[in-house]
Amino acid sequence: MKTKHQIILEYVKSLPIGSKISVRQAAKELKVSEGTAYRAIKEAENRGFVSAIERVGTVRIQKKERNNIEKLSYSEIVNIVGGQLIAGRSGIHEIVQDFAIGAMDAEQVGQHIRKGTLLIVGNRPDVIAMALEKDSAVLIAGGYVPSDEIRKMADAKCLPLIVTPHDSFSVAHLINRVTNDQLIKRDIVTVESIYIPKDNIFTINISSTVQDWYNLQLEVGHTRFPVVNDYGKLVGIITARDVFLKEKDEFVRDVMERKVYTAKLNDPVSSIGNTMLSEGFELIPVIDDKNTLLGVVTRKIVINSMLTNNRYQENQSSDTFDEIIRKGIVPRADGIQIKVIPQMLDQFGTFSRSALLSIIDESIHITSYNYNKSEVLMQNVNLYFLKTVPLDRIITSKTIIMDIGRKTAKFDVEVYDKNELVAKALVTCQVFQRN
Repeated sequence: MKTKHQIILEYVKSLPIGSKISVRQAAKELKVSEGTAYRAIKEAENRGFVSAIERVGTVRIQKKERNNIEKLSYSEIVNIVGGQLIAGRSGIHEIVQDFAIGAMDAEQVGQHIRKGTLLIVGNRPDVIAMALEKDSAVLIAGGYVPSDEIRKMADAKCLPLIVTPHDSFSVAHLINRVTNDQLIKRDIVTVESIYIPKDNIFTINISSTVQDWYNLQLEVGHTRFPVVNDYGKLVGIITARDVFLKEKDEFVRDVMERKVYTAKLNDPVSSIGNTMLSEGFELIPVIDDKNTLLGVVTRKIVINSMLTNNRYQENQSSDTFDEIIRKGIVPRADGIQIKVIPQMLDQFGTFSRSALLSIIDESIHITSYNYNKSEVLMQNVNLYFLKTVPLDRIITSKTIIMDIGRKTAKFDVEVYDKNELVAKALVTCQVFQRN
């Protein structure tokens, strides 16, 4: 049976995007107290389904999903360009679909804008008015403030009208830089991209009994359940071990495990996988900053995600340090070969520690996979610098498997400049294979 809290959340989700939400009205329609309605609406705000907008009120908004991470909202644009929102406040949380720069004549500009476009333009009142008529939001560069008539038009259409002191070129550069950063973040696999949402899992209430656990276990076929209170907050976890030899009428709150390892949506999957492997966890609850249960990740999903994440993706748009290094790697039977490029040098012009660690990491992954198709995760590295390496030299690594088992492995990695040993590392790793 659904709690009042869950009913209110579903009511909020059912509202059309842009609808105003009143605590009093929700309480009246759903026949609950205003306090209950207020708590549920605040949770909806935490989950990203509603937003409290100044001088507008609480509004149902479109939640920004993971597959839209490279897209930006108008509110984010305001912060990026150091701008000011002067009209169209109701549409501030909408997502920008594409950008256009108003450097052409009005007719040509009109061919490049549509609903969802953000037009970047200077002191051109005619072009600004035309863009609003075409349902395009406007970012005005150079600090120009449009007329009251144009502001009223933006308010009427709920189209953000933003003013920034920067010129058009600077604005485009700022937005492009942030977009590239978002693309890099997208390529880092996080919990958000693999977790099972709360709506698709089974939980048990803290006020339930051990008998309720047995009934749920028989119904769904597994034994681990997050424990939540009436407000959807995570308060513990319960497994078969917790109910073993317990009376059927005992409460879940008295037998559950209260110390629970949890994950956040932006946690890297590699970090969670490392914890699951080392601690033996089969399931980890996912929560937000206010301890609201959002879902779970399982050991099988995490490990399979780590294994299916291609370390050598083609057409990679990001320029992270590791990606720059990987592009120059030539795999060998017992390691790798790579040319020393400027990005690998430290402030003294010699081979940097971070570059060497990246090369060692790639070398042991290749060696491990060639040996028995296993994947490894570095845990401890003892690194020894013997000699510096100048720019444009071709270096090679040689990896020796000292020991490799079902859970751990040890490697000896030597790095050579031609035939001269320049660095050496002893590496301990965790081993895992696809379930």
